[in-house]
Amino acid sequence: MLTRISNPDLGSIGLIPFEESASALPGLVLHQHRGARMAQGTIEWQEYVSSDGLLHRCSYSLHPAAVLDHEQEADVLKLLVVTDGMLQLQANGEDWSLHPGTCCLFRSRFFQLSLPDHAKLNFLLYNIEPLVKRMDLGLFTEGRFQPTAKMQSIVAEITQAPASLGFPEKWLSVQLSHLLLALLEQMEQPVPVQEDKQLLRQYALLADSYIRQHLTEDLTTLQIARAVGLNECSLKQLFSEQFGTGMAKRQNHLRIMLAKDLLVQTNKSVREIILECGYQREATFRENFDKLTQLTPAEYRKMYKK
Repeated sequence: MLTRISNPDLGSIGLIPFEESASALPGLVLHQHRGARMAQGTIEWQEYVSSDGLLHRCSYSLHPAAVLDHEQEADVLKLLVVTDGMLQLQANGEDWSLHPGTCCLFRSRFFQLSLPDHAKLNFLLYNIEPLVKRMDLGLFTEGRFQPTAKMQSIVAEITQAPASLGFPEKWLSVQLSHLLLALLEQMEQPVPVQEDKQLLRQYALLADSYIRQHLTEDLTTLQIARAVGLNECSLKQLFSEQFGTGMAKRQNHLRIMLAKDLLVQTNKSVREIILECGYQREATFRENFDKLTQLTPAEYRKMYKK
């Protein structure tokens, strides 16, 4: 599972096999590695055996910062739960910031985790597909989800396992199945109003930034939701509250704003501007331009170009 941990200055940070330690979860079958003494601090990678595959647990506190790279033969849907600290996840060309307690679902053959400098960090990583298939749970939406009290309780149960377990592999699979069921319930709910408003506002701002960076692409709300790491339903609600409009209308407004700037600041033809702003049909562009300016492109250029 683990491919490489590295630092630009130190190079590869090797992991060596290590026997049971105080950080191991009691009662669970464990394969554990500890970071080689190439840097200040510690990094431990623990693999716990469940009936439906390995649950990976990383404990990290290292100087300087490092990067964890992983690549496998096929895309699989993974659950990443940050229990302490913050990290950056890069997968499928997207960059997600994951806060303490965040649950993230993502599908990728290759992904990268940026492990911060001198930060206490703990996270769980699990390939959910075998368990989802066995339980016939259907489709999960990729994205970033704020945990409910039920989900937090289940994660706490997993990370503080009882000292004596009769069937540890089955016990761990049962706990993970409970977590997936609770996550399914959370995915169907919009973000509560009482959540941290500053944090929620960041999702809308990230979505707007993503739209600006991909202005010429015909984005779907699902694509944008996956890019910022939030379920589609919640992002629609938050974006509308923040900007007073939907994401598609916001993209169209930004395209027309760009067209207005290009008409005034350049000598490009209207056709060139239409393509540069991401419109495939000239009629669509002219219709939208007229709605927002009550002018034709030629009239706007004549009125405002110095």
